[in-house]
Amino acid sequence: MGSITNQQIIKVKTLAVALGIDEPTILRWVREQRLPPFDLSIGRHRGWSAETLHNHDPRLFALLENHLAAAREESPQ
Repeated sequence: MGSITNQQIIKVKTLAVALGIDEPTILRWVREQRLPPFDLSIGRHRGWSAETLHNHDPRLFALLENHLAAAREESPQ
């Protein structure tokens, strides 16, 4: 697990954007157990630890890491 720390919450919106799908689809996949249950929450935001998503599907996690790395490169410092 490269650029994502295990302390970071991976939110529904972040995962949806990384996969190119909408948030309701992510929520449906959680209900259908195609994604793991949320294991972190901050206020109203639910999400996953990096370890949870990596253990669930390393390929999905790699897509997420690539998306976040590209977003960092595009953002002005």
